[in-house]
Amino acid sequence: MKAQEFIKEVDNSDRGMNKYGLAARNKDGKFYSYRHGKLTGTFNNIQDLQRHQHELIKDESVNEGASMLPYFKQDEKTWSFPDAWAKDEALDTPYMSNMSMRQFLDTLGYDSDFEQSPPVDAKEFIGRTTQWLQKNIDNPSKQIPTTVDRSGGGATMIGGGKPEGWDNRQVKHHNELARKILTKYPEVTHFGFN
Repeated sequence: MKAQEFIKEVDNSDRGMNKYGLAARNKDGKFYSYRHGKLTGTFNNIQDLQRHQHELIKDESVNEGASMLPYFKQDEKTWSFPDAWAKDEALDTPYMSNMSMRQFLDTLGYDSDFEQSPPVDAKEFIGRTTQWLQKNIDNPSKQIPTTVDRSGGGATMIGGGKPEGWDNRQVKHHNELARKILTKYPEVTHFGFN
């Protein structure tokens, strides 16, 4: 699943809504947010659009998440992503829960508050993930066991664990995807996590 199916799709076309009824349009350097076909706000940058759309649905999904999205600056104020990438299933980036994305970014030394963070330089991301993989070649990340909490007054809360080496596999996969995306879409300069 692509991240734009979750929250935000920013482009110059009318591709329709995601599963939350959200859509966005980038026109003349402004970002327009729509929900169920009605305008919900106009923004000068993609970060404000993302915050706005996140606020619109924050109470509707406990299973929110994010993906790595390729961006480039269309002009001084406007971030965009390659239109063809949105339909390029071979370069689909993994959709992760918010907690998993925070852990992934923290593992790499990035700010884990991805909702508030700007996109990171694409070449720097490739360099950082490559260095992390080299440093951890014989050091798989530890297994995190699944937890079960039945103290919630009848509700059972299950915390998902992670198998040994999960971090290594995620970093390797994102590194490979980032390289392939830059090769196929050389206009990409940054990766955002939304």
